[in-house]
Amino acid sequence: MVNVMMNGEWVAPEDAKISVFDHGFLFGDSIYEVVRTRHGALFAAGMHLKRLRYSGDQIGLELPWADTLMHDEMEAMAKSVGGEAYVRLVITRGPGPLSINPDGCVNPMRILFGKPLEVPAAHVYKDGIHIHLSRIRKNPLSKVKGNIKTGNYLDHVMAFREALAHNCQEALLLNHRKQVAECTTSNIFWVTRGKLHTPSLRSGILKGVTRQIVFYLAEQQGIVCEEGLFPLEELVQADEVFITSTTRDVLPVSVVGEQRYPVGPITRRLMADFDAIGQVDHLDLKF
Repeated sequence: MVNVMMNGEWVAPEDAKISVFDHGFLFGDSIYEVVRTRHGALFAAGMHLKRLRYSGDQIGLELPWADTLMHDEMEAMAKSVGGEAYVRLVITRGPGPLSINPDGCVNPMRILFGKPLEVPAAHVYKDGIHIHLSRIRKNPLSKVKGNIKTGNYLDHVMAFREALAHNCQEALLLNHRKQVAECTTSNIFWVTRGKLHTPSLRSGILKGVTRQIVFYLAEQQGIVCEEGLFPLEELVQADEVFITSTTRDVLPVSVVGEQRYPVGPITRRLMADFDAIGQVDHLDLKF
């Protein structure tokens, strides 16, 4: 069961409708965030709302609502689910002319979805997941497909379909320079000789909230983390690999393409630290 709220009003799922002229539907002209609860409370909601506003600013989509309103609605949605919840907040450009010109869209839509949080089984955190090396390439020069969380997700959908066809749980995308970028719904990290590595924003990736929290946890442990533009060969030669995402936290990787990796000590340490962390919005995470 999925609960739905549209512009502040609770709506039965079967009655939840938007205009066929909404530019979010016509052109993928929308932004969104997914927030989860931990121990019944929204986790990192402030960081997610900050990124939502950044995404809106980057595509010229004004959010006329206060963060407190959106936070309160997300909180109400989470409580309506009960237990640990998955909450998705979507902002569309709103209905307008049948034209790519967004100037005629004056009423953006604010839509929330809530459902029980689904997390990987315990054995997955013990054994790791398999990642397919996708043929889809990201464009690091396109800000819209990089550090903005938009509803235009077709490249990642296609990559994930490839992963499913290869019996994998995720897909890794390289950029057009054949540098490591990101997975379909997660950021990727790897460990080589005790040092963390992860693609920089210049590779065309999304600045993940969980990614930023891992930077903080690594710093607390004295683990050096290098952001950069890395060829695939550097990932192939890694000692450990893991991904990060809102709904999966720190999740170990045992296979990328044909290369196998153990679930190593640094991955396990960061997993334990993430499990133990409390709320994070009060921390200076440089987001």
